Amino acid sequence: SVGYLHYVHPYIGVGAMATYEYGYTPAERKTQSRHHYINVMPQAKFYWFNHKHIGMYSRIGAGAMYVHGAIDGERHSYLSWTYQLSAICLEAGGKVRGFLELGSGCMGMIVAGVKVNF
Repeated sequence: SVGYLHYVHPYIGVGAMATYEYGYTPAERKTQSRHHYINVMPQAKFYWFNHKHIGMYSRIGAGAMYVHGAIDGERHSYLSWTYQLSAICLEAGGKVRGFLELGSGCMGMIVAGVKVNF
């Protein structure tokens, strides 16, 4: 995932997130499936608090998902909607912060990573 947020208020950021995922079934399965998932979502981030070295927030995003793949050799592509709701999120560090998010959606139930403040 890659995202950008512009802070319209010290506690509110708006921007966009793009994600990519590839999924397939193991070779020993009867049905073979291979798919690429590309998601683009506008998003908003709302801080509960944001101190010098630690912050807590919630994040919401909703957008479009493009799926391209094959099931048993039969190719297909389609466009669908996608979302990410991360209700409880924690970040720690300085200009570079690590983060951990608990939520639901296309990015998963547990999201962890690194962010950089410009």
